[in-house]
Amino acid sequence: MIPGMLEASPNRRFWPTGTYEVSEAGKIIAKLNILGKAFDLAGSRFEVVREGFFGTKYTLKCGDAIVATVTGKSLLYGGREWEFKSIGWLNPEFGLFGNGSQVGAITGGSFPNRLRGITINVPEDFPQAVQLFLLLIVLREWTSD
Repeated sequence: MIPGMLEASPNRRFWPTGTYEVSEAGKIIAKLNILGKAFDLAGSRFEVVREGFFGTKYTLKCGDAIVATVTGKSLLYGGREWEFKSIGWLNPEFGLFGNGSQVGAITGGSFPNRLRGITINVPEDFPQAVQLFLLLIVLREWTSD
């Protein structure tokens, strides 16, 4: 595993409950519920706010501060706009693009276990909270089929 890369798997081997354990270098750092509206990371509480009837806009907040926003497939974080889009055909994969070039990816497991062994590999300057935010949105996309 690449240093700093996160990995997510359902917390139950059979009959997944929608809760994923996210780890870095084998150590669990957070638990995400794909239907949840918040998650805890390193002693801070992050809230995911969904706006719009079809959920086209998501905002990540820590307290009153806005950390990142996703509208459609566009991520606004750190004063920059990033795009993430599906790039996998047989295996689920979302690429993260900045300035027209792919800079990272969220990759699912191989068929038939596409929702196990998910990896999040993005630039080092993306805080883990933003990575978890992206993962949560992608998991919702993959499980809505």
